Amino acid sequence: MEKENRLQVKAQAAMLLFLFFLVSVASRGAGNTSFTFLKGENAISYVVDWKGLTVAGFSPKEWVNVRQTELPEYNAQYELENELKTRINDFISTANKQLSNVGLFLTSGKGRKYTLYISPKNIGRRGENNIECAIKETATGKVMAEFVVNGKGGMLGSMANLWGNGMKSAGKKFGKTVCKGLGYDPTMLDRIDKVLSKTGIE
Repeated sequence: MEKENRLQVKAQAAMLLFLFFLVSVASRGAGNTSFTFLKGENAISYVVDWKGLTVAGFSPKEWVNVRQTELPEYNAQYELENELKTRINDFISTANKQLSNVGLFLTSGKGRKYTLYISPKNIGRRGENNIECAIKETATGKVMAEFVVNGKGGMLGSMANLWGNGMKSAGKKFGKTVCKGLGYDPTMLDRIDKVLSKTGIE
């Protein structure tokens, strides 16, 4: 028994050393996207553009028909509008949690110097998604930064919950991308989280 315990401790120590090695490599190899234009700002307006959305590869209209056929007792149109699209709130709240590290937050209120345009594209049945993000100067429409975040879905729960998991994942990645571009120095927990994310664990 004592020998087994020693082996377990050694295995755990080796795993920790390997994890810290991966963290170090990931930290050194990370690219840098600049968001310096946001310095001095404390909020960014946002709008959501659902044009171009597909659900599991179907247009919204096609998806409603597919979903209604699968589950005749459901109101598929209601599910689309109130259980999928409302999950964008999960994206916003999770992004804001990350952005608080650099004194920023996303607001639906207008009048900020910069506006984030959030364009969800394909959203899968498990919540996996890709979301196009463009930060523009509000007054001129000039694109200041443009990138895509890919959210990972979930494994268990209702489809609405899986969609929410995907939006949280995408929001987290959005927030971390902006923080990194503003020079935020990630904590060790942030770096470990990044490594785990790359291995499929979130």
